[in-house]
Amino acid sequence: QVSLLLDLSGSGRTTAPTIMPSNHFKLMRNPWEVYLGDCGVISKYLSNKPLYSRWFLPHAVNVYLRAVGQPAFVNNPLLGLIINIALYLYQWQVGLGCLLGGGVATIT
Repeated sequence: QVSLLLDLSGSGRTTAPTIMPSNHFKLMRNPWEVYLGDCGVISKYLSNKPLYSRWFLPHAVNVYLRAVGQPAFVNNPLLGLIINIALYLYQWQVGLGCLLGGGVATIT
């Protein structure tokens, strides 16, 4: 058995390195992680909802907002909403064009 002792502080005292538990990084998860990436929270919520029912509009909005973000390589409906708002703030005609084009593409 080999013991490794390190002087990390420069004080002359040696300490044994600590071993992190396997779930250390799970404990330190970023709380925003569920909304980043592909926003799995929305996909998971809509996964068990029937498409052709009163849930059609939320499914369509989810697909539309993901499609808005695709040119920027963003598969996230929340960031798609931010991009869509930015298009409307830039010029309302551009935002309307995005809404019409994306809406037709989503429905067909």
